[in-house]
Amino acid sequence: MKSLKTSIRNSGRNRGFTIIEILVVIGIFAMLSAISLIVSLDSYRGYMFRNERDLVINSLQKARSQSVNNVCYGTCVNGRPHGVAFLLGQTIIFQGTSFALRDVSADEVMKRSYDGVSITPGSLAEVVFAQLSGDVATPGYVTITDGTAHTSTTTISSNGQITWTN
Repeated sequence: MKSLKTSIRNSGRNRGFTIIEILVVIGIFAMLSAISLIVSLDSYRGYMFRNERDLVINSLQKARSQSVNNVCYGTCVNGRPHGVAFLLGQTIIFQGTSFALRDVSADEVMKRSYDGVSITPGSLAEVVFAQLSGDVATPGYVTITDGTAHTSTTTISSNGQITWTN
């Protein structure tokens, strides 16, 4: 009879969690939250890097397309070559034989939306595509990096073909 009374009294006392159990659960939640934050920040950086890489590629493709199609903005008769210039913080699609001799009124300026990305022209500060053929007088490459694990190299061949890595 005594053991039955003792077990009834003890069963009421063991209902709840100890402070150690609560601290362990809080610690596990904190670690999971920290890991998910790190993963989501890396995913965001990767997303922004790919956006900037795609901006460079699309700019090159658009300028080549405009040259091949003999597009002309403003006052010109037989079309013009088009090109892309890579400046600090922006990419510019221009109309003309070079960035220095371009028609400024036809510039299409695209500012970078992610400051963590660096675009290094490599062997090209500007790319100019020839009218109708889309050829490039000086083939080269542009390197895009975000200072972490993301790097991409965009190559422009002499016939105007645009390829990229990553």
